[in-house]
Amino acid sequence: MENRDMVKKVAIVGIGIQGSMIAFRNALHGKQVRGYSRTEKSAAVCRDKIERWAAYYVKIGKITEEEAQALIGRMFSSSGKTGTCTWKCRRPITLSHPEN
Repeated sequence: MENRDMVKKVAIVGIGIQGSMIAFRNALHGKQVRGYSRTEKSAAVCRDKIERWAAYYVKIGKITEEEAQALIGRMFSSSGKTGTCTWKCRRPITLSHPEN
């Protein structure tokens, strides 16, 4: 999926039910996503959801396996302590997920 606007990085505070889908949709459209959660448990739930959604998109042919791996790579840093909770954003932007 191509990035359709000038926003390249997105920070999402609260990656529960709605936040996890917003994170997924933004990563799907090429943005680097930083998700913040109060607990590592909820961050892990978000990661599991995103991995399942990416696998489903591969299964239905919407994206390739390589695109799914790139999507997941844009969301979680392997260099941080918890992956999602350590990223920083210099200029927060509030937006909804991009539509097709």
